[in-house]
This record gives sequence, C-alpha cells and structure tokens, in this order.
Amino acid sequence: MEHYEIEDAFRRFAAPSLELSIQPYLGPIHSGGQQAPVMTIGFELVLTNTSKISATYPYVRLLSAGLTTDGSRPVGSGITQRGENGFYYFEGDTNVVIHPSVSRMLARPAINIVFAVLNTSRIIPPEVLYERTLQISYGCKDAAQKDETYNFTAEMMSAIANSR
Repeated sequence: MEHYEIEDAFRRFAAPSLELSIQPYLGPIHSGGQQAPVMTIGFELVLTNTSKISATYPYVRLLSAGLTTDGSRPVGSGITQRGENGFYYFEGDTNVVIHPSVSRMLARPAINIVFAVLNTSRIIPPEVLYERTLQISYGCKDAAQKDETYNFTAEMMSAIANSR
C-alpha cells in the first residue's frame, strides 16, 4: 500500500492549529466633556493558522473587565461580536476562513482611560495607569480551544500611552 492509501484506510483526521498574537496600539485622545480627557489603548487580536489545513469558524472569547468594543467599526466582514455573562465573543461565520500560514485580525477590544492632563507635554506616567490582564480563549471548528493570559504592566501601558 502507498502512504496515502494507508492514511485513507485509517481515515486520519487533521485538525487546524491557531496561534494568537496581541498587538497593542494607541487610539485617539479626545475630550471627556466636563471631565478629564479620555485616551483609548486598544489591542488587536490576530489569529495565525500554523497548520497545513484551513481553519473555519474561528473565534476569540475574552473576559470583558474594563474593556470596550466599538460596534460602529466592524473588525471584518463575517465577524460578529457580542457580550454575554462578562465575556466578549468574536466569532467568524462560514465566510471567515484562515488558510495555512495566513493571519487574520479577529477583534479590537479597547480600554478607555480617563486621565487628568498633568502637564502640557501630555506625558502619562505609569502611576496613572495600572496593570491590565487579558484572559483569552480562542480556537476554530475541529480544533482544541486554547486559553491564555496576557499581563500588561503599568510600565508597558505607559509606553503605549506615550508612543505618540
């Protein structure tokens, strides 16, 4: 028997494998009206297919403590977002496929931080910010779910906030 015939005989099933990367970014700083200004620090959640088969129905679930999502700007066509029981869900429909060696952004949660302008330079010191923890689960059809925790220290948040 040939190799492919043996695999067909055993009907081996290959499952896709995804890896998550988080890319923080500094969003706009805008007036808080009567309050202090509001700054947005966001996180782009990007899934990369590291397997040799396509991944269908990808999803990301994250604990929503302190996070917001901007429903007015969809992350992409075919991706829905919803909040339920303290979690945000970002789910791809039948049209969302991540092919082998391809990456796709699935979510852009953000943190809105109200701050007082401490000086005219608009430098935001680490003591104004605090550590943020993102608890994330992700996967796709026929793949095992992965659970990860990402910690962003106050110093890391300050570096993002002062990256302008």
